[in-house]
Amino acid sequence: MKAKLKDVAARAGVALNTASTILNRRPNSWASKKTVARVMQAAEELNYRPSRAAVALRLGKFNTIGLVVPDLTNSYFASLAEALESAVREKGFDLVIETSRSDVARERHRIENIVDRQVDGLVCCLLDGPAQKDLLESIFSHGKAIVAMTEAPAPPLAVDCVSTDFTPGMRDAMRHLLQLGHHRFAYMRAVAPQQREGGRPEIFRNSLAEFSSGESKEQPTFKILECDQTVAGARAAMRNMLKESDPAHRPTAVIAHNDVAAIGVMRAAIDLGLSVPGDLSVVGVDDSYLCEHLPISLTSVGYPNAALVAETVNLLMRRMEKIDEVGPRCTNFSTHLVVRESTGPAPQRG
Repeated sequence: MKAKLKDVAARAGVALNTASTILNRRPNSWASKKTVARVMQAAEELNYRPSRAAVALRLGKFNTIGLVVPDLTNSYFASLAEALESAVREKGFDLVIETSRSDVARERHRIENIVDRQVDGLVCCLLDGPAQKDLLESIFSHGKAIVAMTEAPAPPLAVDCVSTDFTPGMRDAMRHLLQLGHHRFAYMRAVAPQQREGGRPEIFRNSLAEFSSGESKEQPTFKILECDQTVAGARAAMRNMLKESDPAHRPTAVIAHNDVAAIGVMRAAIDLGLSVPGDLSVVGVDDSYLCEHLPISLTSVGYPNAALVAETVNLLMRRMEKIDEVGPRCTNFSTHLVVRESTGPAPQRG
C-alpha cells in the first residue's frame, strides 16, 4: 500500500505540517537538522513519494506537455511524438499523448480532454485547423500555452503556430516527374470523416500548371482520387482506378497525400502485376523514417523536422515562462523533395 504523508509524520514522530514543510523543502521551515534528517529517513524507509497532483496545485505547474496527433500508426506522427518527448524532457517536462484517430469530431474532444488534465502547455497536430479554430483560440486567450502545427497557406489561427508550406516540395516533385517524361498524373487525397480538402490538392494542380508547359511535350492530364487515412483505403482506391482505366490512358505517376497513402498506392500497383517505378512512379509526403527502408524506397516530400520540433518547444517555453506577452507568433517551414527508388522514367507507349 502506498505510503501517505501522515505515515511519514507518524514514523518520524513529528506533526503532519512539519513533515509536509520538510518534504516540500519550503523556505519557512523552522525544523532542526536532526528533525529534517529523521523525516527524510522515514520517507526513504516507507518509499514515500509526494503526490504529483498536490505538488502541482501548490506550485501552479504540472511539468507536463500535452500532444494531440491524428494517428500514431502513421510512422511520421510516431516519430514526431518521440522527438517532441525527447525535447520537452530536456526541459524537465513529461509528454502526454492523445490521438484523434483521424476523426475531426474526436480531435476536438481529445483537445478538450487533454486540457482538462491540467497540462502546462499543448501541441496540436491538426487534421483540420479551421474546424478547431474557435476552441484553440479560446484556450489560448485564457492563458494556456498552445502551439498549433498547421499547413500553409491556410486561414490564420490566433494562437502560436508552426506551419509547413508544401508548395516548394510539391513544385520539386512535379518538376522531377515531368523531367522523367510523365504527363498522366493522379493525386491520391487522403481525408478523414468531415475533414476539409485542405491546400495540398490545389498546390498539386498549380504546380502541374506551372511546369507542364515548359517540361512536357504533351498536354498533361490528371485525376483526383480519394481514400481514407489508411494504407488499406489507399490500396483499394488505387486498385479500383487501375482496374477500371484503359492502360493507354491511366496515370503513370501518382502523388499521394502522405506516405501512408503512397504505400497503399505502391501495393495496389504490385497487386495488379505492375512495376514501381517501371509502370507507375509514386511520390509520398512526410518523408517518414520508413521511406528509405521499404523494399522499393519511397520518393517523398519532407520538411526539416528537427527545426520544426525545436521551434515548437521554443514557442511553448517562451509562452509558459511569460517571456512573450505579445500576440500569437507563427513560424513557417519550407518543404523539399527526397528522391528515391519509387520514381523513374515514364513507361514507353506499347
